[in-house]
Amino acid sequence: MLLFIVPILISLLAVLFSIFLDSKYSTQKIENIEIKALSRKLSKAVWAHIIKTYQLSGAVTGVLAILMLIIPAFGFKAVLGLVLGMLMSFVVIYFACIFVIRLNSRIVSRSSHGFADSFNSIFSGGGLLALLISGMAVLSVSGYHFIFNPPASGLVGLALGSAIVAFFLKVGGRIYKETADNGVDPHEQQKESRNPQVIIRLAGSAVIRPLGLIADLFATLITLMVGAMLVSSFLLPGFGGGIVLPLLVVVSGMISSFVGTQLIKIGVTINILRNIAFAVLGIVILAIILISPSVLWAMSGSAQISQISVLASSTLGLLLGGGILFLNYALNSSKHANTLVAGIFGALIFLAIYANSWLGGWYGVTIFVVSMISLSGTALALHMFNSVSAASKEMARLADLPEEHRKPLEKMDVVRDTVHLTLSRYVLLASMLGFMVLSMLYNRETIARSPELDFSLDQTTVLAGVFLGLSVFYFLAYFIGKFIKEETQNRRPGDNLSLDAQDGANYAGLSNSIASFSAKKTLKIFIPAISIPILIGFLWRAEVLGGFLMGIIIFGGLWSVSKTFNKPSISAKEGKKSDSAGNNYYIDKTASFYSPIVKLMALVSLLLIIFLV
Repeated sequence: MLLFIVPILISLLAVLFSIFLDSKYSTQKIENIEIKALSRKLSKAVWAHIIKTYQLSGAVTGVLAILMLIIPAFGFKAVLGLVLGMLMSFVVIYFACIFVIRLNSRIVSRSSHGFADSFNSIFSGGGLLALLISGMAVLSVSGYHFIFNPPASGLVGLALGSAIVAFFLKVGGRIYKETADNGVDPHEQQKESRNPQVIIRLAGSAVIRPLGLIADLFATLITLMVGAMLVSSFLLPGFGGGIVLPLLVVVSGMISSFVGTQLIKIGVTINILRNIAFAVLGIVILAIILISPSVLWAMSGSAQISQISVLASSTLGLLLGGGILFLNYALNSSKHANTLVAGIFGALIFLAIYANSWLGGWYGVTIFVVSMISLSGTALALHMFNSVSAASKEMARLADLPEEHRKPLEKMDVVRDTVHLTLSRYVLLASMLGFMVLSMLYNRETIARSPELDFSLDQTTVLAGVFLGLSVFYFLAYFIGKFIKEETQNRRPGDNLSLDAQDGANYAGLSNSIASFSAKKTLKIFIPAISIPILIGFLWRAEVLGGFLMGIIIFGGLWSVSKTFNKPSISAKEGKKSDSAGNNYYIDKTASFYSPIVKLMALVSLLLIIFLV
């Protein structure tokens, strides 16, 4: 247990350091009155949505906690983990919301200092936010394990609590944004920049949508660390170093991502993408240097697997994670970049998984996946570049700032789409590989309880479950996309509000109306998402559920990743949800729901094991 003190101390210092620096930045005065006013309006609108999400996700978690308390098989620590995961997610979103709003305002106010200053400030701020998110994730898992020493169900409960909050923020944030976008006339927007609907629309794209990704990354980090720790306890029984290593791997990636994003300002060139690409390369090299002593220390004394094998697995994970980020930028100028990158990604994943299965079996694959996701801090910094560059450009226009303020922001906005696609590919691929580890863990834990079970594909029940997972995900993608289209297009942002609320500056009231609407619709998606694995498990038992997990993870992941390689239609680019775009625009958008939906299903399936065998 003493091994956990190291990740606890490092993550605690990272969290305190990030909060301290953010408070230091908050003392910087924003002179422009219009930017101050915009920031206050954004804050009111965003917090109305956050509070509504807190209330709904808290109520859902409370109901689940009561049900788990009634069922003795779960135990008190599983319930404690569930509630703690929810609360830690609330804390993360609280600080992240404040941070994102401040960062947007600071970038706009400093934009007159030139392109280099804006570019550096965004990455510096994004790296600081990533340090907070990663540090909180490591602190949550290591602190909970160190203080309470929970069973497997307790750790899964911790991940499930964070996954529930991530689901409501990610899916609800998308519905909020689509609803806020509906009915805003671009010509009216140019004439009346104080229109509350314009502010709500900006809040949806500038703050609420990024918060959904932050919550999802936080939950994914916790889920994969928990999964890796359980795999280690299963494959390396009695060896504490194997359990703590996933935490140390994430810590190494966290530190290297923060340092790299602070140093990205060195050598800013005209070619933004090339500069980012080589910064990512430097982050990967630094992560490999930091992770090496962690592996050698944690794995010393292991009789089951060698230190060199685990070190090779972690290095491959960092190289693949960095490669996904690097290749998108390095090859962006290629005429057939999407096709080329897709082929290279497939080959790299094959080689990495095959090599890791030879190096360290499933434990090697697990460390490989955790190493890959440990660079999520870099991905989050890139996402902040994507969202802040767009939001600050819009804020500068609404504040009617002079040309010298707008030019640097417009220059960064040019490469925003490429940055967004890169982040989507990284998150989807890392999530898919991580969920495969959870599927393997489900199979191993089930077989340990009932040795006669077999999850190989020559078992007809497992094979049937695989195709069931494929069909369920496609049906979910279709019906969720169709559902969001019909609901958001039939709802205007000002519905059910008084004329006074729409006329005046009641941004919180308008946002609260949309937040209530999106929360109700998100709940309608959440109920089938959590119910499907329960129904499958009790109707067709453990083997079909295991096949279902494999199918929905692999086929759903590949379908979602493929959407990032499709060139978006003109209507999609312009954000127009016209009839010519049909349901495809909305169905394609559900690719971003892959991580919260499948993560929720996998964790529920792990909790169901005690009933199925």
